[in-house]
Formats: sequence, C-alpha cells, structure tokens
Amino acid sequence: MEAHLDATILEQQEANAAIALGFGPDPFVQFNPTHYTDHYTLKFKVAAAKVARRGSLIDLINAHCETLYNSINRTPSIDEA
Repeated sequence: MEAHLDATILEQQEANAAIALGFGPDPFVQFNPTHYTDHYTLKFKVAAAKVARRGSLIDLINAHCETLYNSINRTPSIDEA
C-alpha cells in the first residue's frame, strides 16, 4: 500500500512535513513524467488477508495525505495551476 508525492520543486519546509508524516525520499532513476524532480513515498506492507489492518492503514494513509496536501497548499511559494 503506497501513497506518493511528486513535485517539480519541494522546498525544505514541505520536505520536512512529508518526512514527519512518514513519506520517505524515493529517488527514481528516471521520473515519469520527466518534469518532476522530487518524489516521496509513504509505504506499508501488509498481508491481503489482514482486512482490518488494511482498512486501518487506508484510513491512516488518507489522513496523512490530507494533512500533507493542506500543509503544502498553505505554503506561499506554491503556485496553483
């Protein structure tokens, strides 16, 4: 189970927020699409049979993604498309 953050420029404040939420730097050999320079992944491994645990992790991933999204969108340097 994974969630990803891809960015063209991720300032240190946003990178720190991602890391604090469990997203780790995840360098690719080649980004796709190629204009991304930063990539962070939040990853969990859990057996498919552990349905309750998977549900809990989905809730956790969603909460961490929402927190990170809101944090990044409050950053003045972010230019919304």
